[in-house]
Amino acid sequence: MISDSTPSPWELTWADVDPARHPFAVERVAATIDGVPAGRADDETRALVRRFGRWACAWDWTRGFSGGPVTSWCCTSHRPQGMTHAEMVEAALVDWRTWLETLAARFDALALPAGSPRERSAAWERAVTTLVTDVVERTGAADAWYVHCEQVLAWFLTHQGVPKDRRAALLTKAIGGRFSSWVGPDPELVTDLGRRIAAAAQQATRDRGTST
Repeated sequence: MISDSTPSPWELTWADVDPARHPFAVERVAATIDGVPAGRADDETRALVRRFGRWACAWDWTRGFSGGPVTSWCCTSHRPQGMTHAEMVEAALVDWRTWLETLAARFDALALPAGSPRERSAAWERAVTTLVTDVVERTGAADAWYVHCEQVLAWFLTHQGVPKDRRAALLTKAIGGRFSSWVGPDPELVTDLGRRIAAAAQQATRDRGTST
């Protein structure tokens, strides 16, 4: 049973958003928000979360709102000609869901090999570079785009089994305020970030192995 409490998009964990855990029937969106007055975004969000799960709270997390990845939604006043409000909400939720499915496929494709430490380190670096690039392209490196970037990296660390108690500190130390709004990171910075996360993540997974 889904709680009425609605999370903020940047609070979402991989367990909250993993498409494999949360089935989605797009044909049920319109009925879910039927009766909610147009423009009452908070009420629409609560209805979507109750119906589909916590992941749905980010349906309106746009580039202009703390660097979100949703590109099909702006606001009620910018409704494309011929679209109803319900159709706009549906399009935005589908946009967000499609992004999550894209990330899930990316995570699977970037799964770390069971090779030598050097091979695994190189795989970590490739994964971080790929994901940061993906997020920059998706968010347009708009205001606070790095919030979602750090979130996506945390999701990937979860996917790869890095312990929860190590993820936040690992990312904070690796990123260290080096990203800025409205500016995409240069390649050298992304490469260095990949190396830092690779080293810290491998240490975290080794520590987990020795403690079990």
